[in-house]
Amino acid sequence: MRTRYPQLWSVAENTPATHPLRSVPAPGVHRVAAPQASLAWFDDEWPVWIDRVRRSSMILRGCLPFYDILSQMSPASFLDFRDRLFPASGFGSYQFRYFEIALGLRERHLEKIDWSHEGALGTREALTRAGWDFTEVTSRPRRPEESFAATYGAHELSQILGRLASPTLRDLAYWLLNAVELQGEGGRDAVAHADALAAKIFASMSRVEQAESVVKRPHLTDESLRNNTWRAMGELVSHSEVVVASQLHRAPEARVHRFLEACLELDTALLDWRNAHIRFVERMIGARPGTGGGGLGYLTRTVGGGRAFHLDRAFPCLWQSRTVLM
Repeated sequence: MRTRYPQLWSVAENTPATHPLRSVPAPGVHRVAAPQASLAWFDDEWPVWIDRVRRSSMILRGCLPFYDILSQMSPASFLDFRDRLFPASGFGSYQFRYFEIALGLRERHLEKIDWSHEGALGTREALTRAGWDFTEVTSRPRRPEESFAATYGAHELSQILGRLASPTLRDLAYWLLNAVELQGEGGRDAVAHADALAAKIFASMSRVEQAESVVKRPHLTDESLRNNTWRAMGELVSHSEVVVASQLHRAPEARVHRFLEACLELDTALLDWRNAHIRFVERMIGARPGTGGGGLGYLTRTVGGGRAFHLDRAFPCLWQSRTVLM
């Protein structure tokens, strides 16, 4: 650590052995299969990528006003025709799942696959070759009512399995953030960025902690809260994609920056759609089950509920880069 992260080491040397900084992971570099991508490979692609992602955001946002129109109905009027939709569920449609997975939200659906099914074996093998770890994924869905096999027909299920085994927009964004122009050969520049960024963050946190302890601010009296903050920041700067994304805000590589901002806008539009849908459901049917069997409780779980960040954001590193931006 001393030779690879000299600035961070100088900060750590001045902290006591019991300080949480001693236990956070040192900034690391994501291992990229050689050869690293080069941004020059995609010179003709950038305008198309940016336009299509931005257009997707506009299409998704174009759906939001329909909730305002439907909300003009009374709950009684809505219930008069709602049962005719059974068992349809737009939110649970395979097209929506396909769209989520295409963006990069694979993990949130892996537990809905029956991996012992013959049709899923090829998808599992493809993901394993790509480096996915299935040790924590059960063979059969933990919630049978959310199983894709129980929800979709053979054609729809094969489409979802094929999409799971294919590259996603998140894969592309992360691959570009590991490009040689941004990370340096073998990640050299990313290591330097991570070292400098971590040193600034931790030195700043130390000064704040010392100043706050003098005035005895109530929100800092909980030692576990302080320690968790230190560890959380350490986790963030240990991901080279987060570090590189934060650098683009200061000295942007224009094409990459515009593309990633378009991706973030698409992710935001999806979150807005989810929240608008939840408010509409709550307004019309309260907590009763949805036409697809889910209902308000299920929908609320899809936008948080204490789950890991990458399960609710298609591009987690882009959101997290804001936290470490100095």
